[in-house]
Amino acid sequence: MHIHLNRWLVWSFFVDPIDGTMNFVQQYDHFAVMVGVYRDGDPFAGIIHDVTNSVSYYGSKNTGIFKNGVEMPPVPDRDISEGLVSVSSYFVLEDRFAVQSLIKRSLGLRILGSAGIEFTEIFDQKQIAYISHLQPWDLAAGRFIAEKLGLRVTTIDGEPPSMLKSENVIISTKQLHETAMEVLHGKL
Repeated sequence: MHIHLNRWLVWSFFVDPIDGTMNFVQQYDHFAVMVGVYRDGDPFAGIIHDVTNSVSYYGSKNTGIFKNGVEMPPVPDRDISEGLVSVSSYFVLEDRFAVQSLIKRSLGLRILGSAGIEFTEIFDQKQIAYISHLQPWDLAAGRFIAEKLGLRVTTIDGEPPSMLKSENVIISTKQLHETAMEVLHGKL
């Protein structure tokens, strides 16, 4: 008897035990625990736990996305002029990718210092975009949840993140993503 396995399943776990380490050390606020699960390189499940506020955002490929047990609706598709954006401080100070021009089109800028907390602000519809240089463990859980909620998650070049290296990424509503790509690449 021969058993042929056409494909091996490869499970990858991205764990960030203290996302927002400086916030944890200096403020004991605005930090999260994150776990992203990927199957054969594709997002499969994720959890972001906002430790200070005891709020968890989680779901899997076979479920919806939940916030402390209550299923979340998709995030409304809003344009840049309709919300707040979050951009890493380095990008703002150095005006990387002309982010200052993008920020000026929004209702304002926020910088929280934790990718996990930045993601939850978008999930809760308090912000509409987050732009930063992220490590795979900073991105894995939030990417999965964001995509399940109807958001776009790409590199600054508009490509899917590789999840094997740190990259410049944008997480946003679909309308904002289109505008951001034009502004960040000097077309607007």
